Amino acid sequence: MRITNNPNHNFPLSQTEMSKSSIVQKDTQNPNIIQDKYTPSQNNIEKATYGKPNTKVDEKTVEKLKQESERTYHHLKELVKQLLERQGLTFQDIENMDATVEIDEETRVEALKMISDGGPLSPEAVSDRIVEFAKAISGGDKEKYETLKDAII
Repeated sequence: MRITNNPNHNFPLSQTEMSKSSIVQKDTQNPNIIQDKYTPSQNNIEKATYGKPNTKVDEKTVEKLKQESERTYHHLKELVKQLLERQGLTFQDIENMDATVEIDEETRVEALKMISDGGPLSPEAVSDRIVEFAKAISGGDKEKYETLKDAII
């Protein structure tokens, strides 16, 4: 390839820019002609296109949260079951029943512990689990932040 100097255009390249991409030599027979020889760069060049981040769902955290949720749900269900049994009722009995179920002191205290600060159904504990779950399923992909935030809200 031959490149001739055009006096109307001046595109100066620094020595660093020229050495990265090519070796420039002047033609010995005609000093106005510059020969350019392509030499591939030895530097590791980053991709110019966007690559999807390598994100993976944190299955371990999701499983831990699922088990924790199942334990809490089972505990709450058992609490209601015992309450009903003390009154001679079952879940099937109350399905279509219009009567009121009386809550005894023992059940009230236990339910209060579950929803109080530090309890598994306290607002803080529930919101922490929701956020932890969202982080786990995002795989650390920060682009999913707004989508997950909207889903939580």
